[in-house]
Amino acid sequence: MFGTNITDDEIDYPRDIFAALIMKGSPYAFYLFQWVDYEKDAFQYRLKIQHDVKLYDGTVIEGCYPNANSFHGGKTTVKDSDVEFIRISKKQLGYEYKDPRKAANESVSV
Repeated sequence: MFGTNITDDEIDYPRDIFAALIMKGSPYAFYLFQWVDYEKDAFQYRLKIQHDVKLYDGTVIEGCYPNANSFHGGKTTVKDSDVEFIRISKKQLGYEYKDPRKAANESVSV
């Protein structure tokens, strides 16, 4: 595919590809941080990677890891049925994504 070495398994489950985009500060990683309807779009396809979850009451909990029928973050466990939206978290196991586009734009003077 497009002359890359990406395997079919990586395409089917792109956790490591997404993590690399975040940890290496790709300017394209910002696409990953959009809220997605959990029940409608993401439930079946969630990755074993840190997520931010937005509950039906509007509460946002950052850095939760999905496992079984819930998300776990610190001392918090959230049942799948309480989650309205998820997004991949900018914070991944010791790394925090910093958008390089912002730094480039700040250095340009007009």
